[in-house]
Amino acid sequence: MLKHAPKQSGRPDPDQAKGSRYLLNCWYLAAWAHEFDASGMVARTICDTKIVLFKTGNDISALHDMCSHRFAPLSRGKLVDGGVQCLYHGLRFGPDGRCVHNPHGAISAAMQVRRYPTIRAFRGVWIWLGDPALADAALLPDLRCLDEELPAHSDRGAYTHGGANYMLFIDNILDPTHVDYLHYSSTGGGTVEGAPQTVTDEGPAIKLTWVKPNQRLMPMELKLGKISLDGFSEDTPIDRHGESVWFPPCTLRTKVGFGKHGGPPGVAHVGVHIMTPETAETTHYFWVFTRGMVHPEDDAFHERFNAARANVFRTEDDSMLEAIQHNMAGREFFSLHPTLFPTDQAAIRFRRKLAAMIKAEEPAS
Repeated sequence: MLKHAPKQSGRPDPDQAKGSRYLLNCWYLAAWAHEFDASGMVARTICDTKIVLFKTGNDISALHDMCSHRFAPLSRGKLVDGGVQCLYHGLRFGPDGRCVHNPHGAISAAMQVRRYPTIRAFRGVWIWLGDPALADAALLPDLRCLDEELPAHSDRGAYTHGGANYMLFIDNILDPTHVDYLHYSSTGGGTVEGAPQTVTDEGPAIKLTWVKPNQRLMPMELKLGKISLDGFSEDTPIDRHGESVWFPPCTLRTKVGFGKHGGPPGVAHVGVHIMTPETAETTHYFWVFTRGMVHPEDDAFHERFNAARANVFRTEDDSMLEAIQHNMAGREFFSLHPTLFPTDQAAIRFRRKLAAMIKAEEPAS
C-alpha cells in the first residue's frame, strides 16, 4: 500500500538530496522488510538524506531523521504509541510527520518533520524522495519474479555496505566480462569473455543479453553441489546464457543459466541487485536471488551459496570498486576520458540515460 505524505510546512531539509547528483522522482529501496523485525526502526542515509523508517502496525513510515526542535536524530529515540519520540527533549512525531506530543507545552504548526511516501513491495520498503504528488506504484521496477517464487523457497534478502558510488556498482553488473578476471578464483575464468552481447532499450529500462556456447560448469557450481539434474557432470558441454536488465535509477534484474550444448536454456536463477545511493562515495547494496530450478528444497544449500556470494561481493567486487572510487578522487566518470570497449555499451548507455533523466528534473533557468 502506497503511503503518501501530507502537505508539508515548507521547512527545508538541510541535508535534502542535493542538486543534480541523484534522480529524485523515483523509488529507492530503503530496507528489506525483515530489517524491522528486531526493533521496528531503521535509520538510513539515502541520496545524502537522513531518513528514519519505523513500523506502525503493518505499515512502514519514513521521516526526515532530524527533530524540528534542536535537530537531534529521531532514530536515536524510541517508538511510543505509534510514533517516534525524540531522545533529546521528548517531542513525539506521528507517521505523518506532525508532532503528536509536546511535554513542554502546546503543539505548534512548526513542530513537524518531512514525511516521505513509502510502499511495501518485493520483500522490501521503498521510498520516494522527490515530489510526493508524483509518487506512483506503477513506477516501481519490475521485480515480479520475487513474488512468483514459492514463499517456502524465498530468501528474505541480504545487504552489503559498499564503499563506492552506486553507479560503479551498476557498471559492474552491466559488465559480465569482469567475472572472468575479478572472480577467476571463485567462479572460474572464460565463462563470459568473447560471448556476443546484445543491448536494447525497453522503455526506460536497458537490457543486456549474451550467450557463450560449448562451456563447462564453473568451480563454484561444482563445489557447492549446485547441479543435481540427471545428465550434467563436470565434462558436460553446456551453452551459458545471461541477461541483465537495468531499471532506473539503480535496480538490476539478472538471469544466468545454462542448457546442454545446442539445446534450449535450462537451469537458471534470477538475481536482483539494488544499489541505493547512500552518499556520493558509498552505496547500500541490497541483493536477493530466486531459487529457480536449483535445489529449491534445500535450505542448508542456499545458506552456503548465499554466504559464498556475500564473500565474493565483499572481498572481490566491493574491494575493487572502492579502489576505483579512490583513484577517481571525486571526479566525474567521463571527465577522466575512460578507454571504452564494445562490451561497455550497456554501462555507457545506462549512464547517459540516467544523466538525461536527472537533468530533466532540474528546474528551468
